[in-house]
Amino acid sequence: MIHPPNFVRRRWICPARLIGQSQLIRILLSSLLSLFGFAVTAVCVSAQQTAGVGVSLAIEGDALIIKGVVADSPAGRSGLLKVNDRILEIGQGDSPAVAVKGMRMEDITTQVRGPMGSTVKLKIVSPGDDDSKARVVTFTRGAMFVPNPWGSDAGPAIPGTEPSLPSWVVSRLSPMRTQGSFLVILPPDYDKSTRKYPVCVLLHGAGGNERQFGTVSTQLGRDGVIFIAIRAPFSNPDGTIALKSPSYSAWPSDPIPNDSPVLDIALRDYVDWIFDAVSDVQKNYRAEEGKISLYGFSQGGRIALSAAAFYPERIKSYFASSGSVPPETVLTSERLQRMKQENVQVWMLHGREDQTVPVSAASALADRLKAASINVTFQIVTGGHEITDEMASVGKSWLDKVVRSGK
Repeated sequence: MIHPPNFVRRRWICPARLIGQSQLIRILLSSLLSLFGFAVTAVCVSAQQTAGVGVSLAIEGDALIIKGVVADSPAGRSGLLKVNDRILEIGQGDSPAVAVKGMRMEDITTQVRGPMGSTVKLKIVSPGDDDSKARVVTFTRGAMFVPNPWGSDAGPAIPGTEPSLPSWVVSRLSPMRTQGSFLVILPPDYDKSTRKYPVCVLLHGAGGNERQFGTVSTQLGRDGVIFIAIRAPFSNPDGTIALKSPSYSAWPSDPIPNDSPVLDIALRDYVDWIFDAVSDVQKNYRAEEGKISLYGFSQGGRIALSAAAFYPERIKSYFASSGSVPPETVLTSERLQRMKQENVQVWMLHGREDQTVPVSAASALADRLKAASINVTFQIVTGGHEITDEMASVGKSWLDKVVRSGK
C-alpha cells in the first residue's frame, strides 16, 4: 500500500505482551493466508453449525482435486472417494448439481458443507479418466474425527480445528516484547509551518487495522491535528480470513475466562503501548506536549475510556463512536473521581439501530459517568455499528470544539 505524502509509518517496541501457543499458531496461519491472498486448501467440515463428508480439497488450474480423505468420516467409511479424484459437480439433495469449474474455494466448501444428516451429491472422475467416465456418489453429511496428535488420552480431534489439550498440557500466557505499528498522519500544512499541533489518537475496533481506520482522519478533517492511528496488539486470525485483510484486537484469541486477570494485564499493556507511541511522535514531530485526545470506534472506544481511567492526567478528551463498555475492574469509583478532577471531556456517539453494541449499554455507561460528575456529551443518531456521514460530522464537531480549539 502506498500512503499519501503526509502519512508516516512508524514502528516501536511495545511493552509487555501476552501470547500463548494457540495464538502463535493462529498468527502463523493468518500470516500465511495473507501472504498468498487466499486459502489454497479447504477441509470440508465445520465443528459447530454444519457437517461435511470428510475430504480436503485444492484447486489446481481449473480442476477441483481431492487431496485427502478422513478415515472416520462419511467419505472414508464409504470407500467411494480416493486421493486425486476430480470433482466436477456438487448437488444438494434432489436439487440439480452445480458445476464447480470457476468457483472460489469458499463457495465450494459452502456447497459441500451443510446441515448434519443432509445429503450431498458429488460427480467424480478418477485420475487419468476423462469426464465421460464420471460417476455420481451420494453422502449423508455427518460428524468425523481423526486421532488426536497429543495421544488417545487427549480425546478425538475434529478436522479443521485445533486439537484439544490433554490434562498434562497447560496453556499459559506470559509477557513478551515485540514490535508495534502505527501511522503518523500529518496535517496538510505540516511542511510549510513551524507550529506545534495537538495530538489525536485513532483506535480501531476489533478485527480492524490502523491502515483502514487511519482513513477516518480524512472524514474528520486533517487540518490542525497530528493523528496517530494505532494497531491493536494481537492478531485476529478469524477476522483476517473472513475480511481478507490483516485484523487485530486488544486481546489474545486464546480462550480466556472473562474474570481472568490476563485480560486486565493485556488492557493495561495496550494502553501503555498507546502512550509509548505518543511519546515517540512528540519526540520526532512537532506535536504538542501534555494532554492528548483519543477517537475510538467500537472496541477502540472501550480502550479510549480505559486510557482515560488509567491516566486521566494525560487525557484531555476522548470520543467514543459506538464504543463498547470496559469491564468493572476498570471503572472503579476512585478512577472516575480522578477523571472528574482532571476534567476529562467525554463525547459519546451511538447508532440507534446498533446490533453489535446496544444503544442501551452506551446510554447506561453515559449515565454512570454523569453520576460521577464527569463532563459527558452523549448523542444518539440514526445508524448501526458504523461511522456514517452524520456520525463523522459529529466527530468533526468534537475535533473543532475540543481538540483544535485548544480549550
